[in-house]
Amino acid sequence: MLSLYLRYLGAEAYELVGFFTILISWIALLDLGLSTVLAREIAKLKNKVNGLVELKKLRLA
Repeated sequence: MLSLYLRYLGAEAYELVGFFTILISWIALLDLGLSTVLAREIAKLKNKVNGLVELKKLRLA
């Protein structure tokens, strides 16, 4: 299979495919659930801000 890729792409293009595959793999590995944690923390902050807005409304009433 490797010889097929090398024949059609050439060594330079195959090297670029390998490089970007490794780069994407490292980025996915370094994510480690960061997007999930970020979404949870934003939801907590949004709830906290909404609670403060409701508290201010109660004080004004």
